[in-house]
Amino acid sequence: MRLQVRIPLNCLSQLRRNVARSTKNGFLADDKGVVAVLFAIVVPVALGFGAVAIDGSNLYVNRNLLQTSADAAARAGVAHLPDGTDARAAALYYGERNMPTDRYGTVVSTEDVVIGIWNAEARRFEPTANGNGNAIRVTARRQVPLFLARIWGTGWTDVDASAIAALVAEPGNFCVLALGTQAENIAFQGGNQLIVDAPGCSAASNSTAESSMRVTGQPSNVTFQSFHAVGGAIESDLEKINLLEPARLNRGRAFADPYADFDVPTGLTYRTVPSQQGNQSVTMQPGIYSDPVSFRGNFDVVLDSGVYVFDSGFDLGGSVTVTGSDVTIIVRGDVDIAEDLTFPGNVTVNLVAPSEGGTAGLALVGLGNVDIRMQGNPNVNIDGAVYTPQGNIHFAGNPGSAGCLNLIGNSVSMIGSASFANNCESSGTSPIMTTRAALVN
Repeated sequence: MRLQVRIPLNCLSQLRRNVARSTKNGFLADDKGVVAVLFAIVVPVALGFGAVAIDGSNLYVNRNLLQTSADAAARAGVAHLPDGTDARAAALYYGERNMPTDRYGTVVSTEDVVIGIWNAEARRFEPTANGNGNAIRVTARRQVPLFLARIWGTGWTDVDASAIAALVAEPGNFCVLALGTQAENIAFQGGNQLIVDAPGCSAASNSTAESSMRVTGQPSNVTFQSFHAVGGAIESDLEKINLLEPARLNRGRAFADPYADFDVPTGLTYRTVPSQQGNQSVTMQPGIYSDPVSFRGNFDVVLDSGVYVFDSGFDLGGSVTVTGSDVTIIVRGDVDIAEDLTFPGNVTVNLVAPSEGGTAGLALVGLGNVDIRMQGNPNVNIDGAVYTPQGNIHFAGNPGSAGCLNLIGNSVSMIGSASFANNCESSGTSPIMTTRAALVN
């Protein structure tokens, strides 16, 4: 609806006469002092807007520069953890490189670099008194000169920006992990007869030595996605194998044992060793076997689904074929006495690990000083993880997997032919985690 207001003509005429009379009598006729009043009102307002525009833009630019410097310093520093000294040095260096001292002054001081623990769940940074941690907080600060704001007596203002970077764990595409810190704890031995086909996964070594890996001979058929090491690898050895991605140095950050908390499930039944005659097949039940178990000949050993614990060894020979689905084999040994879980000669092993439960993803486990050996010419097909944290894994003959195969031991050596697949999404295996430096706040 439109509202219309009509004013009579005689009222408009009277209004004009009143305005003219007021002007003639002096009201609105004397404009002395008006300019001064307007100047006193308008100029401070104009300067205020100018200060907001000019000084505000200057502060905004400096704030962005400081944030960029803090981000770069934090990311550079955290990449050097757990070495706190190197982490601080890197943060200070990159802080200065982004905002040079001769132009901006010192924007990142030693006290502005703090090492601590990043709690991802609570999204909280907690400084540590001993200087150890998985995260670093960097604050970049400086006094920024003001321009128009000086008319109010303010020539400088403090501006700062902070950044927190942390080592973030994430699953990698690893299928081999050597947990030991000794030199050459991943080894490839042989010439062209050594074939390792693992284009979809990488090998990792926790060795702190410069020679984490050793390649003996001149193999040309060893393929991995990449090789990661805490220490390093000799360049000539790296050149002997095929890496689809460049080798990477983890700067002293060890790979975590994905099964460090593993323990033998409780409630297992003690079993007696089944008798075997001639070439008859043998069916075994899950549980704990305290007596030695030895099968030699030309027959099948069928393992019903479940967990098998062998306290006195599990010995196979001849042309025995061992088959089990949803099965975990655990050999318990003395930590001071080396023992072997060996698959020799013409033995055939077909194992699929459970995909859930307390032993999910684990096919073969050695607890104690137990070496797992596949030597001679065995035909071993394992879908799951082979795990012996204090023992060594010797992969020889023709072991492999078309599904998911992980090797995790104190050391890992390969001789002969082996194939690895990284199709572990539904296998229940615990992924081997890698770390990357990332800004978290």
